[in-house]
This record gives sequence, C-alpha cells and structure tokens, in this order.
Amino acid sequence: MNQATFVLAGDYGYIRYIEATLKSICYHHENCKVYILNQDIPQEWFIGIRRRLKSRNSELVDIKLTGDAISKEWKMAPDGGHINYMTFARYFIPQFVEEEKVLYLDSDVIGTKPLDELFELELGNHLVAAAKIVYGLEDRFNAGVLLINNDMWRNQNFTHELLVLTEEKQEQVVMADQSILNIYFENRWLQLDYEFNKLIGLDFLNTSGNLENLERCRPVIT
Repeated sequence: MNQATFVLAGDYGYIRYIEATLKSICYHHENCKVYILNQDIPQEWFIGIRRRLKSRNSELVDIKLTGDAISKEWKMAPDGGHINYMTFARYFIPQFVEEEKVLYLDSDVIGTKPLDELFELELGNHLVAAAKIVYGLEDRFNAGVLLINNDMWRNQNFTHELLVLTEEKQEQVVMADQSILNIYFENRWLQLDYEFNKLIGLDFLNTSGNLENLERCRPVIT
C-alpha cells in the first residue's frame, strides 16, 4: 500500500485531543503522512512530535491557515456554542494537501485498527465517503470521518462553492459545516460501514432497547 495520508484540524486549545488522535493513527500505521490544519499550534510542539514520528517512518506537516485569503473567508464561522470555528478548516483541505486521496479525522476520534481498507477504497465519482448518522437523521452522514476524493474536489473548486453555501445557509442549519456538507454532497457521497465512525454513548437515542456490545463489535474508528 502507498503512504496513507491523514488530515486533522484544530487550535492549541484542542492539542490534547489532537495528540490522542495522532497517537492512535501512528500506533496502527507506519509510513504515513499527517497534515494538521491550525492557526496557533507552536513550532516547538511540531518539532517534538516529529522526532517521535521518525521512529514510525512518518511525516507531520504544519499547515497554518493564516493570511488575507483565509481570513476573509473565515467570516462564515459561528460565534460561540459547541462548534469551534476550526471545524470549517476541512473546506480548505484541497488547497493545502497535494495527495489524491486523504482521510480527514476530527480531533476527538480514536482509531483502533489499521485503516488500509479505507485507503484502498475506490471512490469513483463520489466526492467523499462517510458513515451514516445512525440515530435520528438517517439520510445524513457524519462529517467527523471523511475519505476525500481530493483531486476531484480541487479540480472542480468545491471549496469556494462550500464557502458560498455556508454564508447563505449558516443561520438555517443545526450542525454547522456538517449540515452544509450534507446539503452540498447530497447524492455524491459513498456510504461507509458504521464501524468507521461509531459514536459511543448514544444508546439513549436507540429506541429499540438493544444496547450495543462493544466487546462483540469493536469499532474501527470511534
């Protein structure tokens, strides 16, 4: 398999969560490349983590989302609430990441197994692959884990269109960029098995009364 490429995003306030996700990636993968989209994570942190990743033959890339081009478009980020403005960073992945196919992970997920089968998945004309939201919004996907058809996204300039749609719709949606991505990619996403983005602790939303047994069905990403 070729080098696996991952993308994380967050600010320094989320550094411990980013570290946990990064550790889970590198525990199960050698020869991987991880981009971290951020605005304020210091170079000292990157220097220290890069030393550790050398033992895994892996690379860490610091992508600073700064400058006029980004700042002007950052106006769509909501103020306050549980949604951090860095969640919108995933819109910019094709501008800064060169690889053809990349796996975006929220900085609060943990991988429990190698993810080779995801990177070997053929996306065809699908823009992203993601797992469905199991409870509630059955026709929506969870944007916390996205296998991205990066070349197609970049060549067709979807970043700009997502930004325009966000500015138009942000006051009307509940889940910020996840809602926007679902609107935009409505019929252009490939469904992954739920084990690739299993939300732990949501049994209270399961009206069937059958609680999940994680010992029998251990998730790949949670």
